[in-house]
Amino acid sequence: MKNIYEVLLAEFSEPVNLNTGVRHIPFTIYSEDGKLKVQNSKNNHRLIDRKQVQNFYDEYKKTGSLSPKNYLDITRHSSYLLAAMHHLKANGSL
Repeated sequence: MKNIYEVLLAEFSEPVNLNTGVRHIPFTIYSEDGKLKVQNSKNNHRLIDRKQVQNFYDEYKKTGSLSPKNYLDITRHSSYLLAAMHHLKANGSL
């Protein structure tokens, strides 16, 4: 089975528009050159690295928390990753 980063890279090989769960802020998530990236509502592009994703996912599997504040010590991108997890579940990819 692929690790979660590989799943995200495959799922978002084309840009996908999503919204954060809490504040409903739109963003675009996509993969490019083997890296997961987010374009936020202010048109800033941010890289989310493998380690952050794996640490986030390990905690997500353990707690199931949907609150970004529970992941603050792991990554500042938790709102984006939570929306991505919801997208993966809805598509049957997770």
